[in-house]
Amino acid sequence: PVSVVRINGDKAVTLSGVGVDVQVSFVDPFAAPLALRPEEPWFAKGVTRRFGPIREVTARFVVVSGLRKFGFPLDMAVINEALPDAPGIPIAQYGMNPDPGRPWVKPGSDLEHPPLIGGLVLGSARWWTQESMNESIKRAVATLRQLAPGAERTMLAEQLRMLAPDHPEANAANGDLYYDEFIAQGATKSRIRAENVEVRNRSLELFWTLQAQTWRQELTAVSNEYEPAAAALYGAIGAYEALLRSGTADRERRRRLGTLYRWNNDPESALRTHEQLLGEFGPSSQDSGRLLTEIAWDKIQWVSWNRIYDHPWLGQAQQHAKEAGERVHHPMDKLSASYAALVAEAVRVPRDNAAVNQQMQRVKSLYDEAGKIEGLWPLLAANDLVKSLVAESAGLSLPAPVRSEEVLDVRIHAQPPTQDLYRTWNFDDRAAGSTLDGFTLQATGANSLGEWRIAPHGSAPSQPNALVPSGSCSAEPCFRFVTTRVENYAYPDVTASVLFSENRAGQGAGLVVGAQGSTTCYFVILYPAEAMVKFYRLKEGQATLLASERVRLSSKPWHSIRAQRANFAHVDHPHLAAYIDGYQIAVVPDDIIPPIDRYGLVVQGETTATFDSLHVLDLVTNRPMSKQSAY
Repeated sequence: PVSVVRINGDKAVTLSGVGVDVQVSFVDPFAAPLALRPEEPWFAKGVTRRFGPIREVTARFVVVSGLRKFGFPLDMAVINEALPDAPGIPIAQYGMNPDPGRPWVKPGSDLEHPPLIGGLVLGSARWWTQESMNESIKRAVATLRQLAPGAERTMLAEQLRMLAPDHPEANAANGDLYYDEFIAQGATKSRIRAENVEVRNRSLELFWTLQAQTWRQELTAVSNEYEPAAAALYGAIGAYEALLRSGTADRERRRRLGTLYRWNNDPESALRTHEQLLGEFGPSSQDSGRLLTEIAWDKIQWVSWNRIYDHPWLGQAQQHAKEAGERVHHPMDKLSASYAALVAEAVRVPRDNAAVNQQMQRVKSLYDEAGKIEGLWPLLAANDLVKSLVAESAGLSLPAPVRSEEVLDVRIHAQPPTQDLYRTWNFDDRAAGSTLDGFTLQATGANSLGEWRIAPHGSAPSQPNALVPSGSCSAEPCFRFVTTRVENYAYPDVTASVLFSENRAGQGAGLVVGAQGSTTCYFVILYPAEAMVKFYRLKEGQATLLASERVRLSSKPWHSIRAQRANFAHVDHPHLAAYIDGYQIAVVPDDIIPPIDRYGLVVQGETTATFDSLHVLDLVTNRPMSKQSAY
């Protein structure tokens, strides 16, 4: 007997029912529906959930009889719970959310009266395994390699990515497909053309190398949502990384993976990949030339994006490029190596303009030897890295990259917003003996706030005044500090000069950066007696030492202290970097610095110190250039 509703008004009626189980088999995993694999949570959570193709599942239909007496034309029918207002079984619950109270009755249960409810029989699903799909995957890979670019090939590649995430042949095919698509996107954006396919592809690799270091909108398309080049880039990286984990990635695909890392502005991963490969090839092998060029570009990428133009990697990159040019034979390989040497010379400090011009002539000669390559020369002579040094660049034009609407709006350029990027306190506009205006005095624990007064100082970097703190300590830790508020500085750069009257152990003074909207602030404190700088986080009165570093101090009496809320170019991970007397000494490890809007000066203990020239600058170069991209 089955109780059924919505047949006789609001009253439930009893009908005779039987459960009919139908086993559904999917003979092709690529045509089977996907479902969460066993033990995977059906609700959303912060992990990647595993789906798999169903191989077989049992569907149970409830067939009831005795309908004619209620006016139906047929006596027997299937209860269809999915139809709105159709007859249904009261205890059955269907919809978007699973019913945790629904009975789980396996087929063959020995219950005398199991609940008769239609739907998929829980526990009856069987999934295709990687072993059972092996032949289907091989056929799909063969089909994928034969398909022309288009929606069908893209769909099959996505199926392979989902159904066979660890299958070597599938990842090799997918990686090659996405890599070729990324190269093809370069042709669309750069308009580079060449009759020889190999020359064309290597020209486009050079194009993406240049774009990764200069104007990256060809990759991100700013806020124009889906970008085919980005989809291809990250598809290739994922496939080649999976291939590398399986231990089946050949050397060419590993070279490509390193190059993709560089194009994604991850030069450290690129360098690690290429240097490992070079070690396997051997430094004197014939194949090492191309890898030396890749390593040269990896180091140039790191230097140019971090803006450390006196870094020894630039000289090393020049040497790598020179050795590569002597070992490679393909014209495009020679051109790429020579151009890497040109860029390294162009961005280094100090620059040798004569050497730049000489190397540019070398590049021009190799370009002519490479054959007819339409669209490449303007990119070599007029890109952002060298155009100011090449007279010919004034008469060359580059293809217009994709722009978002906010970039195309000329009113932005005609009416630029007011720039409020710099604040300075030299303490010279106040009378000697006066206190600070606009600053808040603070101290830890029961320590007195002390006084911070302006006083004349004959050796101050900014004449005639400086700022002198005074006070005593009654409890440890003893930090006395002053802060002022500056809003809307996303990535501030804070500097100050400090003079220590005595050089005693434990005496320290430095900078304060305060977290926005909270009681947290960070101290960067210099201890000259120990030649040490320490990073502290002060939260709700509790000081935590985050890091400490040895420093090299100048012989001058006044020391420069600088702190930045800096940001990595390729990932949003703000950190605190510090410089002492012009040398970068450390960054706070594993501590993401939140937005801040308070800045100031700090002394620890009974320190006698004098401050001058507190400056706060907004590092606009660390801000995103556009809205968040789709990738």
